[in-house]
Formats: sequence, structure tokens, C-alpha cells
Amino acid sequence: GGVGKTTLAQIVYDKTAIIGGHFQYRAWIAVSQNYNIKELLKKIIRQISVKEEQNTEQLLNMMDDSQLVQIVRGHLNKKRYLLVFDDVWRTGAWESLNIALPPGKEESRVIVTTRIEEVAIPRHQFIFKVSPSSYQLSWELLCRRVFKVPDYSCPPELEEYLRRTIIVLQSGLPLAW
Repeated sequence: GGVGKTTLAQIVYDKTAIIGGHFQYRAWIAVSQNYNIKELLKKIIRQISVKEEQNTEQLLNMMDDSQLVQIVRGHLNKKRYLLVFDDVWRTGAWESLNIALPPGKEESRVIVTTRIEEVAIPRHQFIFKVSPSSYQLSWELLCRRVFKVPDYSCPPELEEYLRRTIIVLQSGLPLAW
């Protein structure tokens, strides 16, 4: 973990220039290692539900998984949607959630972030692997961000310290800024 999968998905999800009014529904669902399918389905419904009724939560709590699946399918059917399932650890989690997803319109998208290759393959049409940056690239990114004048070079008195402590501790991952 920690190579930027969630950050990259979040940028796409939040980017209004990309998203605009294209999707009729969108939802961000954090799955994680310990998940409860019923709770995940309720999260989807809360994010895509147009009407907020006072007793919605009570109704959702009384439903079983198959009823929740039908509600999700009913809302998303023939709609353009963007759903992000973040940090999926098990193929079973993805398979249980995927049942709730109708084909939707052609422009609908589902993004799944995972560190487990078996979750991604062969279920998805496009797989983008995010890898840690090389040591040299991490160093260059750090210098460009911190030392902006004029050639982005690090002062010699700081270079050894920064190279040892920051880049090595990040295991080749640039710091978030």
C-alpha cells in the first residue's frame, strides 16, 4: 500500500472538469479488510438516493442484502454512474458488490482500488498499476517542490541528511504536499 491508488482515484472522483454533469449518480465507498456487505450497500444507497426521507435509515436497517441489492440496481439502472470502491482486499467483497451493479449506460464507470492483484484480474477491462517512484525521481520531485530557485538544487549541507532520512523512509515514495 501507500503508492497513491486512493489519491489518484480521489482526484478523478473530485475533478469537476472530468466529472462535470456527466454522471447522474456517483458514490465513494471505502471497503477495507473488515467489511460488511449490508453496510456497504447502505452506503451506496445513501450516496445515490435522491430523496432523503426521515425514516430512510430505519427502512434500510430492516432490509436484507437482497432487498438492498434491488434498491441499488433500481437507482442505477439505465443511469450513468461513477462508483469508487476503495481498498478492496478480497475477491468475495468485489463479487458481492458487483451483483448490485446493473450494466448502466455505456458511459458508466466503476473504479476499484486494491493492492491484491487477484481482485483486479480478470474482472476489469482496464487495470492501471501504480508503482513506487524510483529513488532518483523521488529526489527530483522533492527538490522541485522544496527548492524552487533557480535550478531546484538542494543546498549541499542538507542534501545528505534529506537523502538519508526523507527519501529512504518513504521507500521511494514522494512525500505528500
